[in-house]
Amino acid sequence: MQTEIEYPYMKERLQQLKLDKELLDIAANNLVITPKVHLSFNNEEITQIKETVKEHFRPDILAIDPLRNIFSSEYGNENDNSAMLFFLQRTLENLRSAVSPDACMILTHHTKKLSKKMLEEDPFQGLSGAGSLRGFYSTGMVMFSQDEESNVRQIVFELRNGERVPSKLVDKTSGSWQLIEQWDR
Repeated sequence: MQTEIEYPYMKERLQQLKLDKELLDIAANNLVITPKVHLSFNNEEITQIKETVKEHFRPDILAIDPLRNIFSSEYGNENDNSAMLFFLQRTLENLRSAVSPDACMILTHHTKKLSKKMLEEDPFQGLSGAGSLRGFYSTGMVMFSQDEESNVRQIVFELRNGERVPSKLVDKTSGSWQLIEQWDR
């Protein structure tokens, strides 16, 4: 569910990606992207989402973009750890349980500006809002630019379980992301 970008701009961005026909065919039958929606994820809206999803298929992945736009002020301030944790556990887990209990949930979230030193030490400090978000996810990924003049992005991973995932440098060339380098932190 996309809560930030209007349909025409999203369509333009998707058309810029260089995707092969096989992947496009798979996506045509297995991917539903919403245009900008305004939701607070109350029980009524979760029921509506559940019914809409049932019309298409049972998803393996639920993606929310961005988290900030669905956080309801009825829970408090997004910087309040208790309010954020309550929202994540009660609202998003309720959504997952209603739609597809075994689905993976991907949450995109905004970051705040950090100094280069802080980015190097712990890029996850850049997540906006309450720190309880870090305790909620099983895998975190932060993508950032170390140089505003460059298209190269660094991707850093944080896992609760499993083997460490190497950090990566990627660059978008000819409409697709290319791996430049990877290393263990």
